[in-house]
Amino acid sequence: MKNAVKFLLLVFASLSFKSFAQDSTSLSGTVLDQEHAAVPFVNVTLVKAADTALIVGTVTDVNGGFKLNAPQPGFFRLQVMGLGYMQWTSAAFEVSAEAGGRDFGAIVLAPSTQLLKEVKVQAMKPTVVQLADRTVVNVEGTALAAGNTAFDVLARAPGVFVDQDGSIQLNGKAGVQIMLDGKRVYLTGKELQTVLQSMPAEQVRTLELISNPSARFDAEGTAGVINLTLKKNQQAGLNGSVYAGAQYNGRAGYSGGGTLNVKHGAWNSFGSLDMAQRPNLHTIAANRTFDASGPGVQFRQDSRQTGTRKTPSLRVGTDYDFNAKHNVGVTANVVLADESNVFRTETLLGADADTSRQQVEARNTLNNRLTSGTFNLHYLGKLDTLGTTLSADADYVTLTDDTRSTFLNRYLPVNAVEEGRTQTLASDNPVNYDIYAAKMDYTKALGAILSLSWGAK
Repeated sequence: MKNAVKFLLLVFASLSFKSFAQDSTSLSGTVLDQEHAAVPFVNVTLVKAADTALIVGTVTDVNGGFKLNAPQPGFFRLQVMGLGYMQWTSAAFEVSAEAGGRDFGAIVLAPSTQLLKEVKVQAMKPTVVQLADRTVVNVEGTALAAGNTAFDVLARAPGVFVDQDGSIQLNGKAGVQIMLDGKRVYLTGKELQTVLQSMPAEQVRTLELISNPSARFDAEGTAGVINLTLKKNQQAGLNGSVYAGAQYNGRAGYSGGGTLNVKHGAWNSFGSLDMAQRPNLHTIAANRTFDASGPGVQFRQDSRQTGTRKTPSLRVGTDYDFNAKHNVGVTANVVLADESNVFRTETLLGADADTSRQQVEARNTLNNRLTSGTFNLHYLGKLDTLGTTLSADADYVTLTDDTRSTFLNRYLPVNAVEEGRTQTLASDNPVNYDIYAAKMDYTKALGAILSLSWGAK
């Protein structure tokens, strides 16, 4: 009996400690728009204050509220991102057991506005629609598409988080499967990010976020499936469109392209050509002093990163309808991405009166060239009016990714008579692979609400 009482007391103490730890690092708040109405389904992320690396994230509930726990002590920032809103970022704050939890109260998001000459609204779809098995984000005809890429829209979708390596998470789970028009994209990480950044958001109709995919999806997509459905031409004859845009974030960039559609009889063909040059500019200044009951050791660092990414892309395809029930088609998507980055960093380390203080000047260059080609042959047959279907796909993917980097460090003693030294490191990381895949799926309708599916790959 005494052992049982001791065990229960130990369990109670452990639970109490865990509860205290979670409460002491709890972050909460409510997200509102400028009309003070709740904003549901927006992403709230906790990132490191130094480099904005993703730590943990959540999604606001229907009342705009959120609550998350920091898994570790440190200095962080809170970021709130939602479709149609400007990103909100808090000032840096500390999380520790001594500092306790933090309530951010009401966080008001500003709308992402765009000046238009004339707006005539007849009807408007809701941006986010919650269905039984998925969340649908309507992109077509909204401000989300203007000037953004498919990756930009995806990164702001409810429950979607992207880390610094380009890995995509859905509701905190890694290993998400990305699909275009129901067809798997055989790319991950930075390669996938580059392809999505080459695709203008104007081409995207909807995003489908499937948190609990069925067995018909590949096993590696059990963490979730994100399906991007692209716009399809429904008008007969010849039609097309062109677009152009510019951006400035300390450096100038541009984007432009056009689409051409031809629908005649049983044939429906399309093509799109896009070109974008997107610059980036990042500056970081850090100044730290370490004092262990002695002379303070100073660490001062100034960093500046400049880069440019050029992403021309071509997408063509054609479909042929044998009749109203049977369709066959082929699509091809080619992306050529060329990215260059230059990192300049100056670091001063040492005590003020220390003659061994050192200054490090670093100049690192990184050049990446990626060539990706995706080719698909598909068939779809609608076998009856109840929903029985037979589909088949054959895919070929080829990718060449070459990353070359040079690291040049110069060590310069500040108050010493010795000469500085220079270290140089160069690397070349080529990646090449080809993927061949084929699959067939059959779905048999068993009445109005039941169906049976099986397939092979």
